[in-house]
Amino acid sequence: RAEKDFVVKRVEEGKNRLEKDVKDFVAKAYWYDAKQELRRQLGYMSLDMDTLIAASGDKKKGLSMKKDFFTAVDNLDFAIRQKNKDAGLKYQAEALTKLNDFI
Repeated sequence: RAEKDFVVKRVEEGKNRLEKDVKDFVAKAYWYDAKQELRRQLGYMSLDMDTLIAASGDKKKGLSMKKDFFTAVDNLDFAIRQKNKDAGLKYQAEALTKLNDFI
């Protein structure tokens, strides 16, 4: 139980950084910082999401929601690499929505 609480807190922290730091870096066109912060958060996010999916009752729905989140993140990462501020902000908001759906 304590492990699950820790994992939930870590996912929430990643969400907060995606919501604030990544968005700020994209809005200010700090592309390198945006890329680094996004990838830093995703380093453990996938494993944490797998842990939460394993603990849930509906694994199929959880895996589908995880896939949707990472599709939005891939689009965000591509927008950052293309240095496209409008698309970056759009996909950042989409990724947050998908993560909120997962949580």
